[in-house]
Amino acid sequence: MQDLKKKNTIKVQASDFVKINEGNLREFYRIGKMLGSGAFGEVRMCVHRESGSQRAVKVLRKSHMDEEEKTMLFNEI
Repeated sequence: MQDLKKKNTIKVQASDFVKINEGNLREFYRIGKMLGSGAFGEVRMCVHRESGSQRAVKVLRKSHMDEEEKTMLFNEI
């Protein structure tokens, strides 16, 4: 059981998270291939233009959401 826990442990640091950026996403990231999709959007690979860090970004289509769903989304963020 101990070996299983070691294999599934992911070390997370503050630098792994994106800081608030103002402006267009494409100014900061190169958007790449689609990794998955759902009812409201898709998840894509992206690369930070300055650092080269790879990330995943969820691209949402607000046009497919009603007002209650938009409110829930913005409360989540």
